[in-house]
This record gives sequence, C-alpha cells and structure tokens, in this order.
Amino acid sequence: MNKTHFIIIILFLLLGCNPESKKKPDYASLDLEELFNLFLTTQDSLEENTIIPFMDDSINQECFFYQYERIDSNIRNLSFYYCQEKSDVWEDIKTSSRNQFVFQINRNNEITINNDSISSLKSIRQDMERFLLNKNNQDDLPEKRIREIDLLGAVSVSKGAFIINAQMIADSTNTHTNWDVIKRIINNITQTILIIRNESAIKFWNKEYSKLSFQEQKAISELHPLGIWFYPNRYFQKPPLPPPPPPSDKVQEILTIIGEDELPE
Repeated sequence: MNKTHFIIIILFLLLGCNPESKKKPDYASLDLEELFNLFLTTQDSLEENTIIPFMDDSINQECFFYQYERIDSNIRNLSFYYCQEKSDVWEDIKTSSRNQFVFQINRNNEITINNDSISSLKSIRQDMERFLLNKNNQDDLPEKRIREIDLLGAVSVSKGAFIINAQMIADSTNTHTNWDVIKRIINNITQTILIIRNESAIKFWNKEYSKLSFQEQKAISELHPLGIWFYPNRYFQKPPLPPPPPPSDKVQEILTIIGEDELPE
C-alpha cells in the first residue's frame, strides 16, 4: 500500500466516524410542525419509522397543516413547507366547494375523493391536472382570479386547493390512518403541480421548470400555486340516509279510521 492510498483510507475512516456526520435530530425536542416537515422530506425509511411515534404523541384533535412555498433568498431556492397557520387564500377556497379537491382517508386507509372511492393515486393524476387548470372554465371546477405577475403580465390563476381529511388519532380499536398514506398523497399532488409548471415553463421560455432562473421559477410558481390543507382528525363519514317521508294526508286519515289497535303486528 502506497502513501497516497494510506492517506485516502485514513480520511475515509475519519469522515465516516465523524459524529457530526451521523448526528440525528433530537426528535423529542421538535414540535409537530418540525416533525411533519422532516417526515415529508426524508428519504430514509428508518428515519420515517423513528419520527412517526413522535408525531403520534404530539398530535391533537385541533391541529392542521397548511402548505406554502418558502422562498430562500440566500440560496435563491423555492421549497415547500408545512405550517400550522391559516392562509389568506383560505377564504377563497372555503366559500365554494368547486375550489376544493377533497381527499378523505379513514382509519383503514381507504381513500375517497369528493365522495368517490379510488383504487390508485396514479389513476387520478389527470383529474388533479384538470381540476387545477380548468381549461374550459367549467362551473364545477375552480374559479380563477386575474393577477399581475412579474415577467408574465396579467394572467388567470386558479383558486383550487387540495384538502386532506384523515383519522390520525387511534380509535377504540387502536387503528388510525397511516402517515405513509398521507405522504404518498402529498407527493402525488406535488408531482402533479410540478408537471403543470414544467409545461408552462416550456410554453413561456422553451425550458424545463428546473432550468429556469430563480425569478422565472418564482413567476411560474405564482401562476400555478400549490395549496394543500391537511386536517389529521377531520375525516367525515358519509351522511346517514334521510328518514322516510311522513305519510300522506290520505294515509293518515286511513290510519285514524282503523285505529292503531287494528294494525297488524
């Protein structure tokens, strides 16, 4: 072994044994918002499984998450982040059901979208694109607002947003929605918006979204904003069937004549 190889091995061992390089966050010191964002961004399944019990312990009946796009001016980067604060655009969304694409996930991880059951998240990618774009200005799809955006001018921007209702607190059977299902839904929504942004980037600048300048990416992100509200404990069961209508006046008259004592048991 020559001297160069020896030095490389020593450096490798030193870097590999550096406690800072393997240092994990102190999960117990993180709040639910920090845990949830870490869970969504990690690619390590072992870390996911480590984080989940801490999220389970931190969750409560009232909590919710709103996704927004964070702009880091230092590194000139746009990134998604989930916080526990209401957004101003919520008023536009909650006032009209046409602006809402609603996922309902029960404790058995069965998913319905706007009350329709689905078998695969991939099967609804086109539905999500259609919802966000509303190319034909249909009355049952999201409204649009006119916005003045730098580099693009006056453009139509969708008011559509995604709402995820789940059952994250275990019930009497000790079952609840899996965090992994929530992550897959959020990833599918994010991938859909990035596909739409990529198409617009090519349309305006003949470049993929990832190859745009920071200002160009910012313009496209404002043209196609991504809104996701996640309510961990707001799963709505299908409403019960309405009661039967009351008997007509004629039937009431007959019942009065024959009397209750003569009714068959």
